[in-house]
Amino acid sequence: MDHLPFLIAQDVGAEGFQLHGGTVDCESGRYNPHLAYNCFRDTLHCALLGANVFLSDVNPGDGGFCIVPGSHKSNFAMPMEMIHGEAYNEFIVQPTIKAGDVVLFSEGTVHGSLPWNNPTTQRRSALYRFAPATNAYGRSYFRHEEED
Repeated sequence: MDHLPFLIAQDVGAEGFQLHGGTVDCESGRYNPHLAYNCFRDTLHCALLGANVFLSDVNPGDGGFCIVPGSHKSNFAMPMEMIHGEAYNEFIVQPTIKAGDVVLFSEGTVHGSLPWNNPTTQRRSALYRFAPATNAYGRSYFRHEEED
C-alpha cells in the first residue's frame, strides 16, 4: 500500500474535485513517471493503482467519483475547461455503482469527483492506493525524523 487509506464521506451539496492524474499531467502536459501506465509488448506496467471501495450506492447523476476513459493513453494536456468541469463533460464518466463494488483504476487515468447531488444518501467510499515495492509516490504521513 502506498498511501494511507482515505475515507470519503460527503452529504448533498458537497463540492467536487477537479480532474487530476494522468500519465501525461492533464494540466501541464508533462510526462509523469510517478503515475505512469504503459503496455510494452504483452506486459502492463502501472506505477500507482487506485482501489475505490464503495460503501454506498451511486446512481446516475449522483456525482462523486468520475473518470476519463482512455486517458491513461493520452499524450497531450487537457483543455483547462475540461479539468474544471466547464466543458467536454461528454468525455467524463460517473459510473453507476452498488455498495460493496470496487473500482480499480490506474492513477495514470485522469479522474476526479463531481459534486454530490443525492439528498437521501451520503457518499461513502474508502480509497486505497498501491505501488510496486520499488516505488513510493505518497508522502510520509508520520513524523519520523529524530527529535532534538
